[in-house]
Amino acid sequence: MACLLMVSCWREIVRTCIEMKTMMALSLLAPVSALWSQDPANSLRRGVFLVLGTLFAFYLVRRFSAQQLAQTFVMTGVFAGAIGIVTSIFFPQVGIDTFNSGAWQGIFRSKNGCSQVMLFLMTPAIVITFSSRYMNLMRYLLVVFTALFLVMSNAKTAWVLAPGYLLLMGGLSLLRKVNRRDALFLLCAGCACLLLLLFGFLYLLPLILELLGKDPTISGRVPLWASAMLSVLKRPLLGYGYASFWTGMRGESLNIFTTTRFETYQAQNGILEIWLELGVVGVIMVVITLLSALKNAFTCFQHGHTDVVNWYIGVIALTICYNIDETFLATAHSIPWLLYIVACCGLAIEAKKLRAACKPRESVIHGSLVQHSTGIAASPSSVTREAQERRSAWQESFIS
Repeated sequence: MACLLMVSCWREIVRTCIEMKTMMALSLLAPVSALWSQDPANSLRRGVFLVLGTLFAFYLVRRFSAQQLAQTFVMTGVFAGAIGIVTSIFFPQVGIDTFNSGAWQGIFRSKNGCSQVMLFLMTPAIVITFSSRYMNLMRYLLVVFTALFLVMSNAKTAWVLAPGYLLLMGGLSLLRKVNRRDALFLLCAGCACLLLLLFGFLYLLPLILELLGKDPTISGRVPLWASAMLSVLKRPLLGYGYASFWTGMRGESLNIFTTTRFETYQAQNGILEIWLELGVVGVIMVVITLLSALKNAFTCFQHGHTDVVNWYIGVIALTICYNIDETFLATAHSIPWLLYIVACCGLAIEAKKLRAACKPRESVIHGSLVQHSTGIAASPSSVTREAQERRSAWQESFIS
């Protein structure tokens, strides 16, 4: 169905592939990694779906406006939340995670996945206001559903990131009320404060983990990361193949199971997972997409950021934070990764519009400066009325 929908917009999708070269190259690297993969068939199959998912994200951005996309994700969250609540209450054999003290997982595969997806689907509901009263009601309903799942899923990462997202959106909204120069100063000051808080967080980490009910190893993640790094160093350049490292009790993943003494099927860190599967080449591509998104976000911020831009920035921030102790980077069939691609494309489109809007003003200013320095008249279409008046006044004073 998705492929049939994409056929109608294939020209726009191709143009987006050219504009988002690194994102597309990252997706194409996944099926190509079957050439050196531990499990070539799985790398090829999952890689093809990653490429299709990326193309589908490009289709969404080109086919629908940001408001329409926000409505789509909000409605998806409402339906997923409603069905998940019914499933968790009336069909506990499906909706309850029995391995984690009866935590709710709704229609998802795990409690962490449930809270993660619901939080990402809620992101537009916090910052974007719709013209329809019905859609605004859906916004509030989604916030209630998400809060319920965050509590019932007992997902500690979401407990930290949900308030962080609300604070970020509130801060960005307040910055819109001050002038641009002050906003840039406050943004830089905020980044400096975040760095200081980060250093303080490292010292307070044991206390925070204790309050959240976590052990100092972050539920076994620290020894897992150390063991995974040993595997990374064996094949650092191209990795073990997309979606092919965690092969159970065979291959390189057996060494990790032997070392950590517990069974897992992900590295619990987004960058480390990419490094295992696609090597340092894949890591570089992911970092480039992130840096490009931050650059475009800064451009939008300089020229006045809208609610839509704030939404995109929030998705990027959540992606960075979530992949510290979980992973969904370059994951096929992942709503958070789909939203990350939408945010990257949306910021690129908004920044491109702003840069194009600034060029005519720059050319007008440059043209008026050339006239003042040379006295050569330009065509009326290349200068504004004010520039023409200044030129006439200058000529009269020169003649007199």
